[in-house]
Amino acid sequence: MGSGYLPDPAALYVGRITTLIFGLAVIPASAWLARVCSPHGRAHLPAVLAAWMTALDPLAVRHSTYLTPDIPAAFFCILALGSATLIIRNGGRIFPYVLAGLFAGLAASVKYNAGLVAVAIPAAHLVGQLRFSRRGILPLGIATLTSMAAFLLTSPYVVLDWSHAVSGLLFEFNHYRDGRPGLPSDAL
Repeated sequence: MGSGYLPDPAALYVGRITTLIFGLAVIPASAWLARVCSPHGRAHLPAVLAAWMTALDPLAVRHSTYLTPDIPAAFFCILALGSATLIIRNGGRIFPYVLAGLFAGLAASVKYNAGLVAVAIPAAHLVGQLRFSRRGILPLGIATLTSMAAFLLTSPYVVLDWSHAVSGLLFEFNHYRDGRPGLPSDAL
């Protein structure tokens, strides 16, 4: 899709194989998400349909062959959304908050804008609790800390080389702001 030069072609193969592995992992992750979102979390038909639809989706299949962060980001976003659904289902248990925070942090580490999936955590908390209370803030804090830890452990250069990280973020911001196919330049 792009142009560039890699002095070691093995890096390209490793990257493409890694994307392929994540592309294959998206299939059972989609099935799990469909199962978690179904009534009582036990319906098999939605899980099977989700797995087949993901496996046969032409864009997902094509992107699973490129060396891009899109498919790994999709994998972690699916797991984060499924974990957020577990927050709704499991009331005040801490483990779903930890999972959702972990996967949201990993999604952000793979592709910065995929970190927006973290919005699902407080949304699920609100839907599951139907209110915010002081006691209910603790699980959200744990999810936030878990997300930040996962992001920083897998993207340490953000802290260690702050100036380059900020310039990279600003580059992406300007890149999106200038317009892309299907996205006008004046869009938010």
